[in-house]
Amino acid sequence: MSLASTCHQPIDPAEIPRYLDQGYRIMDPHLHTAKSPDVVPAPHVQPRALFDRMIAGGWSFVTFTDHDLMDAYAELPAEDPRLIRGVEIRIRPRRVGTHTRTHTLHVNVYRLNEGQFVELASIAARGDLDAFLDYARAACLPHSLNHPFWHEISEVLNRDVVVSLLRERYFEVIEYNWKRLPEQNAEMLALARLADIPVWGGSDSHQGRPEFATLVRGESFDEAWENVRAGQAVIVQQRLKAGSRHLIAKDRTTVPT
Repeated sequence: MSLASTCHQPIDPAEIPRYLDQGYRIMDPHLHTAKSPDVVPAPHVQPRALFDRMIAGGWSFVTFTDHDLMDAYAELPAEDPRLIRGVEIRIRPRRVGTHTRTHTLHVNVYRLNEGQFVELASIAARGDLDAFLDYARAACLPHSLNHPFWHEISEVLNRDVVVSLLRERYFEVIEYNWKRLPEQNAEMLALARLADIPVWGGSDSHQGRPEFATLVRGESFDEAWENVRAGQAVIVQQRLKAGSRHLIAKDRTTVPT
């Protein structure tokens, strides 16, 4: 197996040191702070405390992707090159291809300023996925689709929409999410492999526990992102096991019986 092929095949965490010895950097591109409304505002999840802890721990790049807001960055050192501005934006598309029965998507966007965030949030509120992605691409903003099989509790998952999103390559990069069912991640990886869409991993931690979810080469985030887009990231196996019942509430409807 080549190293590049591991973007569709998670490695065992025990292999991480081998990649670090070869110059790979560690990343967790999906991480929440106390600014997200569904995070308990404990001291260790406050943006500055979490940032300082990650820098002291040797993280190459730090990004926080709170839900539909970027308040964390007012408390962080904007001049630090290791800090990458990010946000998780929710959008329920009016349509995906020919499908009008859709469900909510979560999209991480990086390197954006406040004005760009306001524009994207406005487009998302209209449910115009095509315009949303056109804006992100025109502004050269890195972005990825998070946990494609997730949906709001009040919604019904439309698997055909997920298949269309991947088959028609709406997104350049898809996320392998540590909080989702392993069966969901396995299905996503199979679809991404067939569509030849690169994958990277994110912890989606709401408890201030970043994970070594992605390994990638790059002296800067921009260089690392280009390697992710080229399928040269390495994703690390999530800790959940297949059939696990230790899942967040929003996945309960899909737990196998």
